[in-house]
Amino acid sequence: MPLTAEQFEQVTRFLAKPVWRLEPALYAGSERREAAGTPARGVAELRVAGVGRVPGEPGRTRSVTVYVHDVSTGGVGLLSGAAVRAESAVELVLSNGHDDLTLRCSVRHCAALAVGLYGVGMDVEQFEVREATPESAAEEAAWAGFFGAQRATSARDVAG
Repeated sequence: MPLTAEQFEQVTRFLAKPVWRLEPALYAGSERREAAGTPARGVAELRVAGVGRVPGEPGRTRSVTVYVHDVSTGGVGLLSGAAVRAESAVELVLSNGHDDLTLRCSVRHCAALAVGLYGVGMDVEQFEVREATPESAAEEAAWAGFFGAQRATSARDVAG
């Protein structure tokens, strides 16, 4: 599923522009993307479903911390410390510390870049945002009272 312009914007807001890029020589081979990629930088959680002991039975899900290095409307490119089988169904969870954005993806390719480092390309199949729920009015009032008391104390201490 291609990301809509709005979904693409949300993903790129979670990820900042990179401070470095890989040398062009590392990109040997033809470009396989269907949509132009945008450089990105950010840590995410990759959730990979395991295989159960009985055929067809789901296994335990394992989570791996990954580094997202580019995003396009069709997919995501990342660096991982663990190999991921091509055509696997995975979830990529991005968080800004408040909201979570989950991309359900299909792994298109996984290539060893160095010992213990893999480049993974994924097609986005589903997009889901979980926005943090606002605190209740009572909690907001309690925090406002706390900070108001702190401000008053600080002002009194400064004024002498």
